Amino acid sequence: MSYAYKRYYDQDFRVSPNEKYIALESGYLGADKYYLVIKDLSTLEDVFVLDIVDLYNKDPERIGTIGFNEWTKDSRYFWIDLFNGANVNAFVRIDTTDWSWEYLPAPENTMGGDKLNPETGWVTHNTLGIWTGETDISQQIKERYQKEGKTGVFAIYNLFTKQGIILETATDPTYFFKPKWLSDTELEYEMSSGERKVYTIK
Repeated sequence: MSYAYKRYYDQDFRVSPNEKYIALESGYLGADKYYLVIKDLSTLEDVFVLDIVDLYNKDPERIGTIGFNEWTKDSRYFWIDLFNGANVNAFVRIDTTDWSWEYLPAPENTMGGDKLNPETGWVTHNTLGIWTGETDISQQIKERYQKEGKTGVFAIYNLFTKQGIILETATDPTYFFKPKWLSDTELEYEMSSGERKVYTIK
């Protein structure tokens, strides 16, 4: 006797710090059904289901695959992003106290390597950054941008207040600043020289 394997959820998941909830992804972009599901770990009952159609209706231009971010330390909020390739189009924050959710468009040129601070809503982005996955192509783009004198900024942006703070001027579109949140207010990043800097939000 043979059995057909049927996968209900993706292999990626996130358990809340208080171990009360688990976040799962069901389906995939383009499928008839595609959901973010949060279950109560004690009962395995669905306590929250977000249909990708609801996100599409909110902003069809920014729709993308669901990417898991993190729970806040108090387990109240869970964050996801919507991404296409390397680019992140938007974020969604789910509130477990009433299961409401907020849709928050990402700032210009947010990418998969950028870092969201789930406690505060600050996220890094590099307006000049590109990622092709091909070293030769990336080098050609770098040379063309620098020949044209193009510059961008490495910055942080608050998804709630829409405040932006420029940290550095960027001239190399292939350079990654390796951002890392040290706390709710401190961001560490690395310059091309290897120097590590820490910016503190006032």
